[in-house]
Formats: sequence, C-alpha cells, structure tokens
Amino acid sequence: MQHVIEQFLIQYKYCPLPKIGTLELKQSHAHFSVGEKLISAPAPFIELTSVEKDAAAFISFIAKQKNIDNHLAGSILQQYCTDILNIKIGQEVAIAQAGTISVNDNGELQFKQRELPQDFFPKIALHRVVHPEAVHQVRVGDEQKTTAYMHGYLKDAKVKKGNQWLMFFLVIILLLLTVVIHYVTDNTSTSNDTKKLNQHPSHAANAVY
Repeated sequence: MQHVIEQFLIQYKYCPLPKIGTLELKQSHAHFSVGEKLISAPAPFIELTSVEKDAAAFISFIAKQKNIDNHLAGSILQQYCTDILNIKIGQEVAIAQAGTISVNDNGELQFKQRELPQDFFPKIALHRVVHPEAVHQVRVGDEQKTTAYMHGYLKDAKVKKGNQWLMFFLVIILLLLTVVIHYVTDNTSTSNDTKKLNQHPSHAANAVY
C-alpha cells in the first residue's frame, strides 16, 4: 500500500488519507545565502495537512494498481488509515521512500520526509552581474512602464526640480539687487541735495523768508 501512495503522490502531487488528512507534494523556493554567495535550487518537500480531500480518484488508482474493484480498494484504504490512527508514540509507518508517519509527544500525527540526496540539489556560486543597458518591464500603479522610461522620467524630474531651485535663487538675488540699488539711489539723491544747500546758503535763506 505504501508504494501505491508514493506513486499517486508523485503523479498527482497529493494523496488523500481518509480521517487523517492529505499528503501534499510541494516545491520550495530557491534559498540565497548572502554571506556564502551561494544559491540552493528549489527542492520538493512533502507535507501532511489536516485537510481531507475526496479520495475517489485515489481509490480508483488503487483498484487499477492491484487489479481489484473500487469497493475492495476503498476498504483497503480505510483499513490502512485506521492502522495509522492507532499507532502509538514512538511507532511509525513508512511511506515507501518518501518518509514516515509517526505520532509526536502531543499525540498528533506528523510526517517526516527522508533526506533528499544533495547531489541532485547542488549549491551554486552566485555573483551579481549588472546590465545597465538592459530594459525591463515594471509596473507603476496600474500601468506597465519600462525601466528606460522610468529612468528618463526620474532624470527629467530631477533636472526640473534643480531648475526650479535655480530660478528661485535668481529671483531672490534680483530682489536683493533692486533693494540695494533703490537704497543707494535714495542716499545719493539726499547727499546731493545736502551739498547744494551747503554751497548756496543765501538761496536757502531767501526760500525761508
């Protein structure tokens, strides 16, 4: 029975076990080690979940593999699952080469996968390669843009912002120059009027009388 479970699991990526749950064959993500600069390839792993799936397809698979009818195949599966539910702490049931089902200290069933041969999942040295001219698609909000477009947009925005600051400073400088010129002009005019009065005091007296 364990070999039938393994075959169905490999072929369909899941295997229902009535009243126990479901064995699921999943794929892990690649793992990158920054310190070692190594990347591990994605590896398959088996997980026992508490979700019970319809076992009709698996029962038909058992019947075909053992050349028996579906009713007998269903009875064999039910008995197999009952035997698993009755195992004690420290006992385990092998699922061919996939792993074993056992009971943990809390009395819960758990699946322990056999170690996969590392020769099939070697670690690969990883080095960063930068392609500055490469163009990729990126999502900006609800729109698709390219990296070339965004680079140009951000560059233009930076230049525009820099020009705005330059114009602001130029306006301030012009205002300061205007104030200085106005101040100098007023002082020069006042000084000239004072000199004229000092040079012609008689005219100033006549103007008073």
